[in-house]
Amino acid sequence: MHVTAFAPWLWIAAFAAFVGRAWLELGRLPRPYQPDPKTLGFDWHMAVVAYGLLVAVAAWVLFPVLYGQWRRATRRKLGAGVAPRRWLVGVYAAGWAAVATILLIDPGRYWSWFLD
Repeated sequence: MHVTAFAPWLWIAAFAAFVGRAWLELGRLPRPYQPDPKTLGFDWHMAVVAYGLLVAVAAWVLFPVLYGQWRRATRRKLGAGVAPRRWLVGVYAAGWAAVATILLIDPGRYWSWFLD
């Protein structure tokens, strides 16, 4: 269950590393259509970012289910007075707010560059 809370942050790290690699390769930050990210030769890293987003979306669906199951099991075992790890919900929510910002608002237009 903990991995699903951190999945959005792992995707953000992979995406930021991809942009960082492009910056090191180009000597400047990439812009949409300049250059095409496919021409940089970072094929495995592009795949990690693309499939990582799919994993993060799967975690988006799984986290509430797993958290609810874990909470019920913990309360059954340890009693009703045990507080669940609410910080995981905060990590999860902040991660998805950051992913939504990258995908929808696209600060720096790096997502647009990645998709071109």
